[in-house]
Amino acid sequence: MRSRDKACDLATHGNAAVQIRRKELEGHFSAPGRALLCSFRTFIAHLSVLIALFCGACSIIPDPKPLDINYYDFGVPGADLPQLPPEIGLGTVKSATPGEKRMIFRDSPNHVRFDECNRWAAPPEDLLFSRLSALVPDSSDPQKKGSLSVKIMRLECDLTKRSVSVELRFELSDANCKEILVRTYSDSPALGDLSASNYALGVSGALDKAIKKFFVEISQSERK
Repeated sequence: MRSRDKACDLATHGNAAVQIRRKELEGHFSAPGRALLCSFRTFIAHLSVLIALFCGACSIIPDPKPLDINYYDFGVPGADLPQLPPEIGLGTVKSATPGEKRMIFRDSPNHVRFDECNRWAAPPEDLLFSRLSALVPDSSDPQKKGSLSVKIMRLECDLTKRSVSVELRFELSDANCKEILVRTYSDSPALGDLSASNYALGVSGALDKAIKKFFVEISQSERK
């Protein structure tokens, strides 16, 4: 019993000493100083609560799931596409949106959306260059009389019209870079179901149609 009473006396004296020391410290401050000290203690308490909540949230919120991205290309060129005349070389292929791989969907006359989940396997200008390269015949003659350049002016899916919108500009120049023949072709094939797959198929058909028209014009101009 004596040891217990002694421990209680020590605890009581200890608490009393702490209270006395606190009062002594606070006595050194003026009334504004004590108010500032109290505000600082309140700030520290609130900050501790915020840190605890933040640490808890970090362990509760799951990591965001990675996007499930689908990739498309222009497919295989149509079997009925003519080849580029052997004296014509393939120049540059550019795009109005260079390097953009996300599919573009238009939902109003002045608003488009870039789809993060449906993309081209490569920038459209690179896909078109590969397609045109397959139509260039092998030739042992390194000298070319002319060069064909193409620019993709528009390549998008119109959600309101349920159609694909494709516009290409073809430029045929001679060996001195002088323009011989310039044509712009546009096509808007209708889509059945609105899907990225049908969008890609519609683009493929529209490109083949434009390429065929211009190659025919090249052949006709050479006969004149």
